[in-house]
Amino acid sequence: MNQNPTFSAWSGSESAGPDNWFAVNAGNGVLSKGPGANGQPQSLRTASTGTANYSVNSSTFAGAVGGEWLALTVEFTLVSGDLRGSGVQIHKRQDGSQIGGSLSLNFATEADAAGHVAGSGVAGRRYTFTKLLDGRQAGVNGYSVFARTRLSTFSPVGAVTIDWHRVSVEVATAEQVETNTVLPAVQAQLAIVADVAASANGTAKAIHGVVMDVNGYVSGYGSVNDGVTSAFEVLAANFGIRDPGSGERTEYRGGIWDIYSPAENTRTRYGKAFGGAQKLVWWTGPQSVAEGSET
Repeated sequence: MNQNPTFSAWSGSESAGPDNWFAVNAGNGVLSKGPGANGQPQSLRTASTGTANYSVNSSTFAGAVGGEWLALTVEFTLVSGDLRGSGVQIHKRQDGSQIGGSLSLNFATEADAAGHVAGSGVAGRRYTFTKLLDGRQAGVNGYSVFARTRLSTFSPVGAVTIDWHRVSVEVATAEQVETNTVLPAVQAQLAIVADVAASANGTAKAIHGVVMDVNGYVSGYGSVNDGVTSAFEVLAANFGIRDPGSGERTEYRGGIWDIYSPAENTRTRYGKAFGGAQKLVWWTGPQSVAEGSET
């Protein structure tokens, strides 16, 4: 529904920002181009100078009279700083004026598309959020969307720099409303590989795998067996094993293993150093402690 959701159209100067977006409280931050993603030429980089309010806003876009359910998809990279204070808001409008309360997504306190609560966030990590929002209200005939780099009601902590890859709003489908689930729109290719081949020394080798290419981002798994050795490898940014009954799970993300026990409200992390300057490599404690804030 909103124009230029991936910030690919940028006809003016870099500091002016992408087409159909403009800075709110411009003195509290800086707009520039960041690295592109998903085949787009660039992202929108917003850097706040502190905790004061700083956002970018799309031009108002039309909606049905009385409003509708909205499907919000947000993809971004936390370049530096703290996610506490960042998110997205949509204002319901009647003839250009806001009516009713804001529809909000708070990055620090709400679960992302993988079910994780980011808390303060991890610099360098790419995040995807989806949320179903109820935009129905008498008199609504339009909306506007705000990418909130810093917003006082989200309780900001320090400065932050974010590369926004996508902020898109669509009319939710009946299935999305019924299941309360939003799946991002993607362009995907799926390849299933199954082969038995002979290597140079004549040894038979069995290969099986699945490769998925979504907008140029590749994931999948493969299994190889030559009768002497075997290997099973997974190509994925995140890998998890979950108990569907209890919520007990283990996950691999960004070089770190996490083991969660909802019943005990505990989490164990080990792997690549985390916890800021402390360089922790193993930690067990309450699940309520935000990732990156372990001591």
